[in-house]
Amino acid sequence: NKNMGSTDGASTLATYMNDMYANLQILATSPETGANKAFVVSLAQNLSNGLRNISGDIQNQRLQADQKIEETVNTINTTLQSIQQLNEEIAGGGNDAGTAEYVDQRLYLMENLAKDMDIQYFFDSSGRAQIYTQGGQALLTNEARTISYSATTSMNSLVTYPAGFAPISLNG
Repeated sequence: NKNMGSTDGASTLATYMNDMYANLQILATSPETGANKAFVVSLAQNLSNGLRNISGDIQNQRLQADQKIEETVNTINTTLQSIQQLNEEIAGGGNDAGTAEYVDQRLYLMENLAKDMDIQYFFDSSGRAQIYTQGGQALLTNEARTISYSATTSMNSLVTYPAGFAPISLNG
């Protein structure tokens, strides 16, 4: 982010703050000079615009993060559905090479799921994976449960957590 990521250069917040401070000192020693007054007003406008741009960038990043949460929740749900389907193939498949392929695919999906959220799991006597949240909530037993989350469509400084965001819920 150009407004927040750099601390050197002519159009950074730090530069605007330093210029404002230096020119306010000059204005304090020569308050009668119109050019000094106009320049300080111009610097104040630049500083104000810089702060406004940073605020806008922060709100955009918050919105992107919220949308990423929704995307991740959707990925988790799709992964759980896929693992459920593989569980059925594995439980009904016997010991052929196809079953081994299903087991490998399921393990791969479970590893990806674990990257998105903390999980616990075990395999029941039929070979089905039983998946739970770290806190013990069932995600997949006989059927995959659904996690719900809806990202906000707009963001501003008045949107705060938790009131301004939808909850993440399990089957609800």
